[in-house]
Amino acid sequence: MLLASWDKELSFWDVRKGERKFIFRGHSSCVNCCAIHKNLALSASDDKTLILWDIVKYSRVATLSGHTSGVLGCDISPCGTWA
Repeated sequence: MLLASWDKELSFWDVRKGERKFIFRGHSSCVNCCAIHKNLALSASDDKTLILWDIVKYSRVATLSGHTSGVLGCDISPCGTWA
């Protein structure tokens, strides 16, 4: 499970064990939304960016900027090539 949070973090949880596996950090403001597709996660924030994450390697893939205000929602297309 992937959880967006007001503490600027994106948390990746193992729901079977009830344990947080990893914390993704990179936003400078609250994370409003997240989406997951296979090994990719996308997070949207009030810092006006989206960040694409690799949830297998626990690393940032790309930062998508250009919004003029906070980003409230996000999604990844079923084929995984569009955000």
